[in-house]
Amino acid sequence: FQESEQRLLGILDNAPMAIYLKDLRGHYHQINRNLAAILNMKEEDILGKTDHDLFPMETAGKLVDSDRKVLESRTSLECEEVFLLPGGPCVYLTSKFLLYDCTGKPYAICGISVDITGRKRAEAIASRFMRIVDNSFDEIYIFDSVALRFTHVSAGARENLGYTMEELARLTPLDLKPEYSAEKFEAI
Repeated sequence: FQESEQRLLGILDNAPMAIYLKDLRGHYHQINRNLAAILNMKEEDILGKTDHDLFPMETAGKLVDSDRKVLESRTSLECEEVFLLPGGPCVYLTSKFLLYDCTGKPYAICGISVDITGRKRAEAIASRFMRIVDNSFDEIYIFDSVALRFTHVSAGARENLGYTMEELARLTPLDLKPEYSAEKFEAI
């Protein structure tokens, strides 16, 4: 039994995500090494503490609210959580769920949080870029090179072609330029 527990703790400590276990009153009872590193704290400085002990009031309030939702609904919850950390704001995709004892009574809330800050930044940049493309009067075509379907076409290109974006989404570049081969579009 002790060997399997050590193996599980080794897996949790080396997981590239924050993993924690809180009692039903919100006290941290177990955390992995990654969570301690993210918070730039020692494990012993986190265990036994609550969100209000560790985070600014607004952040702590949101964490407590999501814990309460999990406890009241008895279902898992997936949400995005923003934390102001020493390196700046970070966004985590968190899954929270209850753990039950052998009698079926909940005894803890477990959370697993994955850092999606880079993905959120990339999405914001892509969204701004797509708005620029959508509103440009230059001819700009963006398409999925696997499906050969248009994903974005600038206003100028739509006007010159005489198609709406919805119509273009059903077309391929080959529909507009049949003399080209699919390989030519993949290389662009």
